[in-house]
Amino acid sequence: MPLYNKPKSTDIPFSFAWIILTAGLSYIISVSLSAQELAPTEVQDYFDTPHAQSYHRQKVITTMKKEVNSYSERLHDLQQRFYQIFYGQGEGDPFAAPFQQTSVPPLPSTSKPAEKGIYVPPKETEIEGIQSGKLAFEVDVSQGKNSVKQNETKERFLGSGKGYWVIRSGFAYPHEPQRGSFGGAEKYRKYKTGFLINAAGGYVINQVRIGLGAYYRRNTFHSSSYEGNPVQGFESGKGASTFAAYFDLGFDYPISDSFDFIVSLGLGYGVTVIEDSLSGNARYDPTFLLTPGVGGRWNFSTNYAFEFGYRYVREDEVPAHAFELGLSGKI
Repeated sequence: MPLYNKPKSTDIPFSFAWIILTAGLSYIISVSLSAQELAPTEVQDYFDTPHAQSYHRQKVITTMKKEVNSYSERLHDLQQRFYQIFYGQGEGDPFAAPFQQTSVPPLPSTSKPAEKGIYVPPKETEIEGIQSGKLAFEVDVSQGKNSVKQNETKERFLGSGKGYWVIRSGFAYPHEPQRGSFGGAEKYRKYKTGFLINAAGGYVINQVRIGLGAYYRRNTFHSSSYEGNPVQGFESGKGASTFAAYFDLGFDYPISDSFDFIVSLGLGYGVTVIEDSLSGNARYDPTFLLTPGVGGRWNFSTNYAFEFGYRYVREDEVPAHAFELGLSGKI
């Protein structure tokens, strides 16, 4: 009679076997977790090439497979001992090592890495042949370092070859009284501050304005003006007016995108209507007109601008200093 008989499954409760198996697994897992917690934290390596990074990852995967196989072998060894003790079975389990373990993969051979690209700036002749209006940016190769600057998208208010118009008005401050004899009577004419208005239009060629204009000025007599002997003053509202046509010349110097410095000159010829007769008749005197001036222009839009400035008005009857405001536009 054999000394050892294989126990039946009903002899030992299945729950007791399950407890033993669970306790063994818990012990293995706790040991592995403790080892992982005590292990130093690995520092991410620096890889020179993608091939080295791939090789490193394959080594990590191979090591993980070894560890999983080791844990699986321990588990199956515990299961085998359990079967030997309780069931008398000692057959091997083909699933003890679920992963097929291979040797460490070799480092793959890599070809010679490609040389890093070096930027070679284009030649000046190549840049000159390209229309700058079609580029998003321009490369300046005149200096040692490449400098990239954005194209100016804002168009100048008055570019070369464009037409212009301008209307100005302001105050005229006379500075020379007139004295003389007409028809045997002495006359003294002093004028009050008056107003003037002028309009011009033409074309711009390389920042130089060339055009034609019309001019009008009106000043009334000061209370100290008189005629004859004994002295008699002029009627209220009487004075002198000038009508003239002139050539409008000017130069625009841009200071910023929206502001220009203006130098202008008007050369013309006209007639002055002088109301210095006590009988109420007026006389007409021809006169030359010279109006040099300086000022500024504020380009508040692409089509219109605000102008201001000073102008010296030189004519025979009423030389004056004028301060003007105006509006200009392009055609």
